[in-house]
Amino acid sequence: MCTGLKLTCRDGSVVAGRTAEFGIDLDLRILFVPAGMDGSSSLGSQPGMTWTTQHAAVGIGAFDNPSIVDGFNDAGLTVAGFYFSQYADYVPMGKATAEKSMNAIDFSGWALGTCASTRELAEAVADITIADIAVPGWGDAAPPFHWIAYDADGTSIVIEPLGEKLVVTENPIGAMANAPDFDFHLKNLGNYLNIRPLNVDSSDAFGVHLVASSQGTGALGLPGDGTSPSRFVRAAYYSASHADPATALDGIHEVFHLLNMFDIPIGSVQAQAHGMTAAEWTLATCARDPKAGDYYWRTYGDQSIRKVSLPALTAKHTKIVRIGAGPSTGDVTPVTDATADLI
Repeated sequence: MCTGLKLTCRDGSVVAGRTAEFGIDLDLRILFVPAGMDGSSSLGSQPGMTWTTQHAAVGIGAFDNPSIVDGFNDAGLTVAGFYFSQYADYVPMGKATAEKSMNAIDFSGWALGTCASTRELAEAVADITIADIAVPGWGDAAPPFHWIAYDADGTSIVIEPLGEKLVVTENPIGAMANAPDFDFHLKNLGNYLNIRPLNVDSSDAFGVHLVASSQGTGALGLPGDGTSPSRFVRAAYYSASHADPATALDGIHEVFHLLNMFDIPIGSVQAQAHGMTAAEWTLATCARDPKAGDYYWRTYGDQSIRKVSLPALTAKHTKIVRIGAGPSTGDVTPVTDATADLI
């Protein structure tokens, strides 16, 4: 369960963010990968694609894998992976050409390291495949993903593994969620044409003049559940109806406010499998300002917003560096005691 959206700012910046939900702790790490690094993707017991990074990138990854799953590069390209359960159709290992294939977790890192724009990425994916292979830490089967990519100006595409191919679709909304496929989400928005931010103060629809009992009547019917289609509709609505922030930093704060609407507390979404019950929760929330080169995040256990600077890291490091993103459970968020201000 992940949800993404973007905001355009009056200073010309475009900022975007996402929540990251899962049913286990992914041991999230903040990663910096410099240009000039040799990258490779493992296909189980055999090697897959290799590449050399042309661009430095920063973002978040999982476990001890050196691949960024969500981040941006020094050209302003953002790539982020979202779970695509039941729909991801990868190439079977028996049909995969190893030198042109990678596992699903390495896709974002490869894209950020080798492409400067969504146009370049759309062209590059025509020559590669995602192999149907398990990845350590992600379970016994290939982790199902699809991806959203943004240019620094907000131009966006979605890349989905469908019919054993990577299908590219333009994303005029800038929002993202999980399965079904992106084409479904775009069509589903047509079911909510009545949604608007302006209140309906009164109506004679029932043959008598009625007055609204509260604020928010314009968005009556906006779906509030945790399913992917409902979250996509809310993300599209909140970002489209939001006033343009003045600056990128204002936009970053507003992205975090909007993504509060998608926060999944532990216990509210549960699934049963093999006689066991597991709960999903929002491990982390991320926001990106590729124009300034700043990557922001907070975790479930520490709601303090932190950031790292891609330009500063590029000037300092020539190797991959990483830090823990913070606790994905518990609560170590700093609390300020303001009692003294009242005394």
